[in-house]
Amino acid sequence: MAVSAALLLIGHLFGTTMIDLFCWVAVCWIAARLLRGCDPRWWLALGAVLGIGMLNKSLLAVLPIALLVGVGIAGPRSVLTNRWFVIAVVMAVLMVTPNLLWQNANGWPQVTLSRAIAAGESGSSQPRWLFLPYQLVLISPILVPVWVIGLGRLFTATALVRFRCFGWAYAVLFLAFLAAAGKPYYLVGLYPVLLAAGAPVVVAWLRRRAPATRRITVIGALALSLIINATLMLPLLPVQAMAVSPIADVNYDGGETAGWPEFVWTVAGVVNNLPAGERDTVVLLTGNYGEPGAIDLFGPAAGLPPAYSGHNAFALWGPPPDVPGHGVVVAVGLTRQVLAQYFDSVTGPIGVGVPRAAHALVTNVATAVQVRVTNGSPLAGSHIDHAPFYAGIKRVVWWLWGTSHIDIA
Repeated sequence: MAVSAALLLIGHLFGTTMIDLFCWVAVCWIAARLLRGCDPRWWLALGAVLGIGMLNKSLLAVLPIALLVGVGIAGPRSVLTNRWFVIAVVMAVLMVTPNLLWQNANGWPQVTLSRAIAAGESGSSQPRWLFLPYQLVLISPILVPVWVIGLGRLFTATALVRFRCFGWAYAVLFLAFLAAAGKPYYLVGLYPVLLAAGAPVVVAWLRRRAPATRRITVIGALALSLIINATLMLPLLPVQAMAVSPIADVNYDGGETAGWPEFVWTVAGVVNNLPAGERDTVVLLTGNYGEPGAIDLFGPAAGLPPAYSGHNAFALWGPPPDVPGHGVVVAVGLTRQVLAQYFDSVTGPIGVGVPRAAHALVTNVATAVQVRVTNGSPLAGSHIDHAPFYAGIKRVVWWLWGTSHIDIA
């Protein structure tokens, strides 16, 4: 697992997915101990990990459900017949309740986001037909035989009969994520279990004839996996290499980590070319949360004000200030068609030609447009119905179509 593509990328970025992966592995480890018949008070640890983990990322909730389905199918059901299991369930539910109350009070944005991911609106979303191929590269194509053998052993090996539920959990979640158009990496937390189940076969193979040669073969496979995965998932090569390699196509998030200073200076060039009166009151609107993040990080050095976006949770930072009559909004990442519905005039694109991210070195450009409010109405903010529009004459609706660049015909 240490040489896997998924772990290298997730660990390098260290977002919520890294903590989520840790929680998946911890839940599986504790569950394995309970299945072996350890002190049932370990259920308390399992409940605590689930409660904390679901506050980090709701995805973890599907793991215990899948494991319970597996226990129901393959046993041992006796592991569920004690008070500590009930206490653990109550503990996890109580810990996650504040998040559930917040979700309910705010229209269940997690459900809205999940639907957007299923519709392919996330940069790392993939079509259903790619779900299986991605499973073959999440760890390493070279190590696929190990976890495939492990999955088979979970269903057939007598020595692993108490752990059959893990095999069923993998099958249930594979089908569930495939049906729901989930992201391929959602299954990554179960691969340590499959690798552990397949490892004894590899160890036994190493001890047969010509063990030295076989050890060299396995070490070479691990080393080759590490070299390939590190090259694709870690920032080891110059940014310019992304323009002539498949790195950004394979590693979307890696492509999103480059090119931001140039993007910010492009926006700054647009703002600095405005007349002094308009420059002092300009509002920066963006379509993707990465764009205001970059502007807020690099923008002060370029003399830019804070940026605003309605994309995902960035909308929680609130709407922009009122723009006086005849004020100017510089918008990035929103189409002319959307902006023209709500503003008096749209001028642009401006600043074409600077990459927003490394993968944009080939196909995409960072652009900005001026949106001019000329009817004297203030630009007030509100949030209604998650509509995918920016209303800029009487109100701003804080839900955007995220785009990687301005698309102006």
